[in-house]
This record gives sequence, C-alpha cells and structure tokens, in this order.
Amino acid sequence: GKKIDEVIAIYIGKEDKRQGITRNPELNVVRRIGNAYQYVRSRKTGITETETRLVEFAEKDLMKALEKTNAFFANEWKTYRDSIEKLAISPFKETKSFEMK
Repeated sequence: GKKIDEVIAIYIGKEDKRQGITRNPELNVVRRIGNAYQYVRSRKTGITETETRLVEFAEKDLMKALEKTNAFFANEWKTYRDSIEKLAISPFKETKSFEMK
C-alpha cells in the first residue's frame, strides 16, 4: 500500500485532498516533462539554454524515478509477492446447505 503509493507519487505527485481549485507546487516527473515540453514547443526560433536545462532536469528526475521504481520491484515487491504466493487462500468462502423441515 504505502510503498507503492510513494513510487506512484514520484511520477504523478501525491493526492491533494483539499477542496476547491488548488495548486500543488510540488514538482513530479510528469510536471517536469510537461514544463519542458511547453517551453520547447513555444520557441519559434529554436530552443535556448533555458529549454535545454528544463529537458535536462526532466531527464534527471526521470532517471532517479526509474532507479527508485526498479529498486522497489527488485526488493519490497519481490518480498511481498513471494509471501502472498506462499499463502494457500481460496477466493471462495465455504457454503452451507440449507433445507426446510
């Protein structure tokens, strides 16, 4: 639960539970890529150092996110999966017979 939520939050941010129109200033991978994309797309005469740096920031954040994701699936997820696979749990509940006398 909590660990997988942390991995997802790296990419799309944490769920904002506030009501109304809110702005979350937290930068996540998707937001970094979106910012870089908007800046690059808006330049009619070619990209400048600003756009180059934004793309580099996005790439750096994505690389860190992928490292954390891969570490999660190599360690925590594998341990969790192994423990669940060892359980002999049936998806069915035991049923009783009913009769009228």
